[in-house]
Amino acid sequence: MIWLSFILLLLFLGVGAIDGIYFHLKKYQLFAHQESRTEHLLHSIRALLLVPTILLLYVLPSQGWQLYLALGFVILDLVVMVADVLIEYKSRASLGGLTSAEYTVHMVANSLHMMAITLAFASRPLEYWQLNHNPTLNFSIPELIKTFSIILMLTTIFGAIQHFLLLHPKFSKNFGMPSQINPSLNR
Repeated sequence: MIWLSFILLLLFLGVGAIDGIYFHLKKYQLFAHQESRTEHLLHSIRALLLVPTILLLYVLPSQGWQLYLALGFVILDLVVMVADVLIEYKSRASLGGLTSAEYTVHMVANSLHMMAITLAFASRPLEYWQLNHNPTLNFSIPELIKTFSIILMLTTIFGAIQHFLLLHPKFSKNFGMPSQINPSLNR
């Protein structure tokens, strides 16, 4: 089950990269528009929340309080995702709104993300959820998953740092942002 979870995580990250790099940074440059800077900040926070989630679910054979900590990060991510959805309409108004293509990418990415996380939690033996236990089952994460997860964590940290830096005018002006984005490009 952990392998299926990891494959879904990779698919989520691939679709999420299309959304983040193409739509958010290249096409619409959300960081460059005052009304969409909060949305950009929320995306940055979600990227950071993914790092401890990957660590706890795909690198460490988490059990007890570590699983509950991972669950806490997932719940916090859901809260940030809902906040993002609630402000997205206003955030994208000057850009012509959210396209059906980007909306579809969001749905697919978030669905893959939740399936991956659900399977990662379900892959743990039930006794691993107990706070005080001596496991009789030895749950281990394959080394290949651990290695790739560490690489994913590092690239996610790099992406989050880039997102946060783009909120600063000094860095965003060097990103090659246009003086004004044509809302007709949104359709």
